[in-house]
Amino acid sequence: MIRYIVDGHNFIHEVPVYLELLDRNYVECQKTLFRQFQDYTDSKKVAITLIFDGNPPWNPPDESDRLEICFSGSHDEADNLIISLAEKWQRRSIIVVTRDHGIRNAVTAAGCQTMMPTDFYELIRTKKSNRPFSGGIKNKHTLTPEEVREWKELMQSELTKRKTRLNNF
Repeated sequence: MIRYIVDGHNFIHEVPVYLELLDRNYVECQKTLFRQFQDYTDSKKVAITLIFDGNPPWNPPDESDRLEICFSGSHDEADNLIISLAEKWQRRSIIVVTRDHGIRNAVTAAGCQTMMPTDFYELIRTKKSNRPFSGGIKNKHTLTPEEVREWKELMQSELTKRKTRLNNF
């Protein structure tokens, strides 16, 4: 099973829909992100660990088997927790979702893959994979059969969209 470790604040600041919500209500932004991740883990065989800096400003629900939310606390940073988990789980299929170059370099050195937040958002947005492991991943690893199938579906969808656009000109 693929496990994503998501840099929560970085993710929010990279995805415009969450950034807009953040400007209005920080706690609601975190709750919305958590619910969307929960929907995704309920629909796919993936696990997500969502990590934020600081202490929780709300009482997150108990974690499920495939979704966990962590706060680094007042004496540590989320970056350190992300890197620590990536190093701990390095033998598993781990993908760290962040744009932060320092984190990306550290987790890549630990043998993990990385993905840009905008690419991950496209995966979770519709609860089905629209954009499997594209430009956001820096490591080259063998894809699972499910990832290959999702990639083929994406390519077919993109081809159809392009043909439609060309026909409309």
